[in-house]
Amino acid sequence: MNLSEDDVRTILTKHPAILHMSADKNLAPTILFLVRALDLSKADLRSMIVQYPCILCYSLENLRCKIEFFLEVMEFSIDDTRKLIVGEPKLMCAAVESGLAPRMIFLHKEIEIPLDMLRSIVLRNPKVLLYSVENNLKDKIISFFIMRLRMEPKQVQKLLSSYPAILNYNLHDHMYPIAQYFTSDLGFSFTELRSILLKYPRLMTHSLHKIKHLIGYLRFELRLNALQVKRVVFQAPQVIGLDTEKTVKAKIEFICETFNLDDEELRKVIVGMPTLIICGIESNLKPKADFFLEVFGGSKALLKDVVTTQPTLLGYSLEKRIKPRMDRIRSIGAHPRRITVGITMTEAKFEAWLESKQEKTKQN
Repeated sequence: MNLSEDDVRTILTKHPAILHMSADKNLAPTILFLVRALDLSKADLRSMIVQYPCILCYSLENLRCKIEFFLEVMEFSIDDTRKLIVGEPKLMCAAVESGLAPRMIFLHKEIEIPLDMLRSIVLRNPKVLLYSVENNLKDKIISFFIMRLRMEPKQVQKLLSSYPAILNYNLHDHMYPIAQYFTSDLGFSFTELRSILLKYPRLMTHSLHKIKHLIGYLRFELRLNALQVKRVVFQAPQVIGLDTEKTVKAKIEFICETFNLDDEELRKVIVGMPTLIICGIESNLKPKADFFLEVFGGSKALLKDVVTTQPTLLGYSLEKRIKPRMDRIRSIGAHPRRITVGITMTEAKFEAWLESKQEKTKQN
């Protein structure tokens, strides 16, 4: 295993009983079994044993039963089983009948998570199979997600599939206080909070302090009213994950300066299209502003006019939506400002609208 002296000290400190085991009769056969069963490298083996030396004290039958659970019951490949156990060797310390199997059955049968999806969830968050069903998983999934937030099984599946680590957060000390703040202080319903969480499950990775700091900026610096704050957070909850000082303020300043907006106009644009706050400046907002400014012959007044008239304009793809539609509008001789009308239409309605505009132009 290429153990260093520090490794040996760590192993003996964590599990001194290992000194009572026979090197030839116990340790060597166990190590050989693990290497062969999981196709472990020396580095893999060392990582597992240094973290959980108690693994070497289990019988071969015990270890075999656990490995077979992953290979045969959960149907992981040997490579994924190795990745799973090396990544979270504590799994080898959990009993199959009273631990691993009941947790898997709960998630697969009761929560109706398909086995292939469950494997993906477990690979990304192996701790899922280490949490108590009665004292952890049921409280979070059934009491909180399903009963309080009114999630359907499909929505729970979507949530766990998109961010399995959400189950790692403490329900009473972390999740509940955030839910309480959103429903009591910000005025969201539980179903609205459900939508926010499904859209941005990493909401639960942030401290309540950080969330309040961002809300404070929106309320007292940007001067949005309570309903406007709700709209921004509901439409673009990812804004909570941004650094308020370095990122959010920089984007707000860019939007304000680029489109020459006063405070009221800025609020109108942000509330009209909250996702602008989570768009990149160099990769998204600036190229669009440059494009429109060029089309409008350098007129900043016209640029400001179209953005304040139709804030959602900046939310569309520059290459796939804005440029093609602008080209079609200009091709019939219509004023480029008409993009504020044409951008929101379906393709069929847009073509019909163009045809109508073209007919009117011919008649005139």
